[in-house]
Amino acid sequence: MAVELIETPFDDEKRLVAAVEHYRTIGCLIVIDDFGAGYSNFDRIWRLKPDIVKIDREMTRRVTVEPARATHVRRDHLGVHESGALVCVEGIETEAEAALRDRRGRRSDAGQLLRSARDASAA
Repeated sequence: MAVELIETPFDDEKRLVAAVEHYRTIGCLIVIDDFGAGYSNFDRIWRLKPDIVKIDREMTRRVTVEPARATHVRRDHLGVHESGALVCVEGIETEAEAALRDRRGRRSDAGQLLRSARDASAA
């Protein structure tokens, strides 16, 4: 079972940390969803120590529209890897977006391009 935290501001960070620790002690995975879309930052990742960080699909798409962002996104991936979390890059729909993936650390990726490749290899 997983508890997924979405990108919203939390008025009481101490309560958030306590809640995350409670769910972790009962065996839940902690997931931060849509990283890069709003309120989550590396400080929150280091404090909450999530098991999985899902990179926002809009971040993935914008790299192909604004190539200069690729360096920043790769740096973000590395930072998440260094925290010990699994990185899930959401929204991989094109070869250009697939090239964004960081192959150095643990990761799981999601998107139609990868789903199509898996389906083809299973046939």
